[in-house]
Amino acid sequence: PWYPVSWREENVSILWGAMPPYVLILQSDYMPWVTNYDMDSHQLLQDDVELNNWLMANYERETMIGNFFVWHRRTS
Repeated sequence: PWYPVSWREENVSILWGAMPPYVLILQSDYMPWVTNYDMDSHQLLQDDVELNNWLMANYERETMIGNFFVWHRRTS
């Protein structure tokens, strides 16, 4: 990844503690001059197994607004 692995671990740890009611995942936000990857945030999420597993276990995709996938926290 274009960022330190420790950021990945810290991000998931913070999210487990916060469990926000909604999560937004942006697509079509390609920035290869920053990331050195031809992938958007949605595609990069697929490569982050721990974060993707957290999202799938705790949230359901609700809708799409613009280029944002909107996920809401499961109730049970």
